Amino acid sequence: MDVTGALIKAEAIGDIRFSTDLKYGEDARFVNTILLEKCRLGLCREAVQLYRKRPDESSALQNELKSESYYFNTPVYLHQYLMELSEKKYGRVETFIQYTVMYDICWRLKKNVKPHLDDEQYERYCTLITGLLKKIDDRVIFKQKELFMNMKMFCLSKKHGRDIRRELEYDHGSLLFDNLISLNLNNAKTNIIWYFTEVKNDTLILEGKDNCWLPRDEYSYVIKSGTEEYTPTYYHAPVFDTKSMYGIMDEGRAIRVEIPLHKGREMQIRFYFRFKNNDRLIYTSVGKFAHIPPIWGGYYAKDDYLLRMSGKCLAVFPYSKSLHNKFESFYCDQLRKNNKGYLVKYRMLYKMLKGSMKNKQLWLISDRTDKANDNGEHMFRYINHCAPNDIEAFYVIEKSSPDFKNMKKIGKVLPYDTPKYRTAFLLADKIVSSSGGDYVINAFGGDRKFMSDLYNFDYIFLQHGVTKDDISEWINRFNKDMRLIVCAGKPEQQSFCELNYSYPPSVPLLSGFPRHDNLVRLQKKKPAGKKLLIIPTWRKSIKGSYDPSTTESIYFDGFKDTQYYQFYNSLISDERLCKCMKEHGYTGVLCMHPIHSKQWVDFTPNEVFSINHGYVDYQNEFVSSSLLVTDYSSVFFDFGFLKKPIVYCQFDKEEFFEGHSYSKGYFSYEDNGFGPVCYELDTTVDAIIREIENDCKNSEEYIKRIEDFYEYFDTKSCKRVYEAIRALDEVK
Repeated sequence: MDVTGALIKAEAIGDIRFSTDLKYGEDARFVNTILLEKCRLGLCREAVQLYRKRPDESSALQNELKSESYYFNTPVYLHQYLMELSEKKYGRVETFIQYTVMYDICWRLKKNVKPHLDDEQYERYCTLITGLLKKIDDRVIFKQKELFMNMKMFCLSKKHGRDIRRELEYDHGSLLFDNLISLNLNNAKTNIIWYFTEVKNDTLILEGKDNCWLPRDEYSYVIKSGTEEYTPTYYHAPVFDTKSMYGIMDEGRAIRVEIPLHKGREMQIRFYFRFKNNDRLIYTSVGKFAHIPPIWGGYYAKDDYLLRMSGKCLAVFPYSKSLHNKFESFYCDQLRKNNKGYLVKYRMLYKMLKGSMKNKQLWLISDRTDKANDNGEHMFRYINHCAPNDIEAFYVIEKSSPDFKNMKKIGKVLPYDTPKYRTAFLLADKIVSSSGGDYVINAFGGDRKFMSDLYNFDYIFLQHGVTKDDISEWINRFNKDMRLIVCAGKPEQQSFCELNYSYPPSVPLLSGFPRHDNLVRLQKKKPAGKKLLIIPTWRKSIKGSYDPSTTESIYFDGFKDTQYYQFYNSLISDERLCKCMKEHGYTGVLCMHPIHSKQWVDFTPNEVFSINHGYVDYQNEFVSSSLLVTDYSSVFFDFGFLKKPIVYCQFDKEEFFEGHSYSKGYFSYEDNGFGPVCYELDTTVDAIIREIENDCKNSEEYIKRIEDFYEYFDTKSCKRVYEAIRALDEVK
């Protein structure tokens, strides 16, 4: 596929040249045209190739989905060309050409292209790819290393125009396609992935993903223990939908079963796959939140039971201290054999300290690892003010953070990513954070699977900002398993119930944000001044101004050439606006998003506008300002909470939403926003001047929108969140 990976003799090239019709795949056409001519190649036993990926994501490969050439030129001038050339020379499409074309199709199949094409283009592109599949042998499709079996079956079905999966034959535990094994039930281990294992009221509850790709009416699962047989239930789990360039290929399905346990009695639970009246004993595997470590010797102690996977069965043992010690000793030996001996120390500390915590709960509270001043801090302040006797609360933050010492003045602080923190993490009953990052619920990184039996906390997500978009692919139950999601708005709470998050209705909590309590208090103490606050959000499209891996701001010489800079610099320099502000006694401040913070030096301050550089105390800025100008930043929710006027300037709306790949949720700026939406500089200036001339008194229309959105405008959000967290223990 790549000419850079080949050394080609000059005489083999002859008059063959790169095609000028191709932007993508010109090297694949060049190499394979030579191979069709010579039918010879040699292989280097060992080679090293260095491949540079541009950090600003400007290469053709990194932008292929935006190029019409990728969709229509490459399939015609590369794929079809090579197939037709092979047929012309040899009367057939040579197998190596089939593999070359199919290899490229593999990557295309996995990409969601529909958002980038109109309906006519999309149909034309799908027709092109299906036409190519028809010229590729079944066995070539079947043997693709870059495709899972579900996608291979899908390709074969597209090629033949019928569902090939319904034609598979059963033979001693194997499902055969053209005498090739498509599924071997004897050794497959991921047909079911149990994401959750819970023991509650002497009942074992297993819940997870049905990972089988067969049509749902072709098979089922049966769970047996002795003579007892249990039939699981199933439900649609959109997070597991299998997506392809053709849309949703298979709807994801979750599986759940409840198995009564018997105190004092050992049980062997086995799982069977039923296909065309054939029952086959199968392996199952455990997922992210299953508690049972997926390695030899892994076990889980819960209430009066010990659980351990043993081959193709889940063994449940009556709890005894001696058996627990035996399991733990064996498991620690396995950790040492896996070069994970350092984890044994943490397990010993856990066992030693857990007994001393019987009458107290341990709560770990946090915001970002490097910064406080969010919902986590305000929740921490509230808990320390209440000082409950049965809760030991720690705030987690990096020791190098400027906020570390400030938080120590409030209560107990744990330095993040230290042995002391990791020990406390294992002992934690509640993880309470405004961050949804995986680091919040996993203190052991890649070693999580070895310690998952000791992860026994409730995760309460305080949120950083109001959720207005569909982020279900990120914080769905199977990825985060949150016990509470704190919501500020009524439609926000409803969206968590209605969209594809897979949480029960009890998880989204309409309580208001903890930091809103402080906003209300500050507003009462500090009346707003005549200040205009401008806070734009960042732009993914501005490459070079930040490190994509860390989001740390980097000064970018080309920043002044961007439409983003030119708009905001023109806004703060606008003669009409500055004149109006001076006449009415207003000043303004432009606060850059942290990702673009190094660019503050590029903006031109004047006698009206200053440019913030460094730390921004958002709450004080909100209460001291009379008007907010923003684009898409979620800070407008907090400013709107104070019922103050807002102006949105969305001069690059189409580019912004395409670049950030947001899935649209319930919120529309035009229909639900807390102020007018402007799309160019002049109309933005007009809207700001109107607000200033009206002394920034918000209109009834937008006040009503704000009141329709929020449930509470009091100082009791922390109290409501705290009580809801305490209530979690009552329903366990």
